[in-house]
Amino acid sequence: MITIGLDMSLSGTGLCVLCDGAVSLLRTIRAEGKNQHQRRQSIIARVFDVMAERPAMVCIEQALLHAKHMQGATQQIALTECMGDEAVDRGLPLMRIAQSTLKKFATGNGHPKKPQMI
Repeated sequence: MITIGLDMSLSGTGLCVLCDGAVSLLRTIRAEGKNQHQRRQSIIARVFDVMAERPAMVCIEQALLHAKHMQGATQQIALTECMGDEAVDRGLPLMRIAQSTLKKFATGNGHPKKPQMI
């Protein structure tokens, strides 16, 4: 079974491919384009280019809206929603995962510091 995990970002989207629970690919996908639309489309296209086989599930980390970084947060939310829409349009099962759930799974704590996640 193939599962795709995505941490969406216009500066570098994190992609993890699991094959029967084992990591088979880890990659950062960089955006290309002169405007936000082109950058979103380039990331989405590159994510699907990496998929050699149809995944059983696509998991996307939910984006959060932070008042301190409003412009970047709204761009990340737009990218995340466009990616989710594309997965659903392609008939792929989609799961959105809360950041705290992902962090708790990875570290045992829902609010770890950045170094613990790396």
